[in-house]
Amino acid sequence: MGAITEYLQDSFAEFCPRGWTCRREVPVLDSSLAELFGYAPKADVLLERDDDERKLWIEFEVSRADPVANHAKFATAHIFQPQRPAETFVSMVSWHVARGRRNLAANTVSLMRHIGMNAFQTTLLPNISPVEIRRLNHLNKRALAELNLEPQREIARAMLVSEPLGATDRYRVFFVGELLDVIFNLQHWNRALLTDSGRRLWGRRRVRYFVSDQQNRSWRGG
Repeated sequence: MGAITEYLQDSFAEFCPRGWTCRREVPVLDSSLAELFGYAPKADVLLERDDDERKLWIEFEVSRADPVANHAKFATAHIFQPQRPAETFVSMVSWHVARGRRNLAANTVSLMRHIGMNAFQTTLLPNISPVEIRRLNHLNKRALAELNLEPQREIARAMLVSEPLGATDRYRVFFVGELLDVIFNLQHWNRALLTDSGRRLWGRRRVRYFVSDQQNRSWRGG
């Protein structure tokens, strides 16, 4: 475990929002299943609201070679010990994690949702470059605390991306936590405009903004 993860575990506990409790290294499986399987995965941090209405199981992916491993331990635990509606998995991934591995983890979050889980992925320490993340991860916790990395913002981001902004009969609407989600939405909109039904649907909507992807030469309005 790198220094940044330990620092964040301590900081999440120190700045835990009022009405919540914070625990670190919390077992994902109950003891009987852990003994049966021969492994006992633990979450980096568990944030629990005092009224038991929300639980955020949070994993910090600072520089991990295989971030999907943490997604897998929660997804497989769900098969034997189903996640309750009040529970949510949140993966926070730094820019130090390679793009392909980060995107694989983001797609695994989609897979987790398909099997009935509340799961999200977002950026960890988004203003810090991969090179700087690597350097910071070798400092001690005291040195990291002196840098004021604003862990309160990391707590707020984990809560924000996992809390619905609104809901309809069919959908819940969330802030986008991952760039890959924006790109997928953009491409879906462009494909929809190629169909007659898509053009009829969007032709009646007022466009207030545009999002463009220069790499794929696509755009969308909203």
